[in-house]
Order: sequence, then structure tokens, then C-alpha cells
Amino acid sequence: LTPLAYALWVTSRNVWKVAAPSISSVETGVSKSARESWKPDVDHLVEFLEAIILFSELPRETMKKIAAAMSYIPVKKGTLIIREHDRGDLFFALHTGEVEILKEDEAGVNNSVARLGPGDVFGEIALLNKGARTSSVQAVTNCNLLSMNRKNFEALVVDSLGADKVKQLIQVC
Repeated sequence: LTPLAYALWVTSRNVWKVAAPSISSVETGVSKSARESWKPDVDHLVEFLEAIILFSELPRETMKKIAAAMSYIPVKKGTLIIREHDRGDLFFALHTGEVEILKEDEAGVNNSVARLGPGDVFGEIALLNKGARTSSVQAVTNCNLLSMNRKNFEALVVDSLGADKVKQLIQVC
């Protein structure tokens, strides 16, 4: 009976890992907590975004459009922001706090591969590749995130700089 129970547990766990990204995206739940009333003013956001390498070559008018298009999302410590293998629809810039990048190994265990702080960005690779998330991201502290959807990211960032330039800047980031 024990081997049967174990086999059922392994099978159900694997089915969930495959089905979960199609059923619900973690980032959709996170984005529902956006608070536009808490969002800093556009000039503050432009100054903040200008310090981020990805946006450093954009003109100020484009930066204002990017700042206006971003949502401000407070996230509590321990919250999973992005789940590996989910479809990626949002780009994130970390305004305050710290997050951890987690990569799943063959055994299904999430291992920390990096920590990001204010001014760091994540989630852009899935938007550029139009694919699944390559890693998970979890809040290490209470955080405030700026997010932008795929449509605005492509229209304001990729179209302004070109996909190759964005990929170069991401590698530097």
C-alpha cells in the first residue's frame, strides 16, 4: 500500500507542476494588489527609473510614459511573485525591499541563485522571449514593486530601443 500511495503522490505532484502554470499565474494574484493611490508621482518615478540601466538610454518623454504606465504593488515578505514555468505577462522593477531568485533543480527543490535590491529589474526575459518564466521570485522582505504589462513593455521599451539593445542591457543588468 505504501508504494501505491507514494506513486499517487508523485504523480499528482507532477501533474500539478505541469498544470499549475496553465490554470493560474502567480503574478496575476500579485498584480491584483496594485495600489495606484500609493504610487509615487511621475517625476519621482522618472528619477528612479533613470538610475536603472535598462532605461538609461531612453529620452525623458518616454520615461514619463513608462512611469505613468507602471503599477505600484506592495508585496509582503515571503510572497511568491513569479513562479518558474508560468506564462510571463509582467515586467517588474524593485522600488524598495529585497527579493530572491529561485531556480528549481531536478528534484523539484527551489535553490537561491541571486538576491535583488532596489533598482533591480526582473521578469523581462519571459516578455522578450514570449515564453515561460525561467525562475521563481520570492520577496525576502516587504517590498514595493513597479510593474508593467507586456503590451506597454513592448510599446514603450522594446520599440524605443529595439529588441537587441534591450537584450544587451538586460545582460548588463
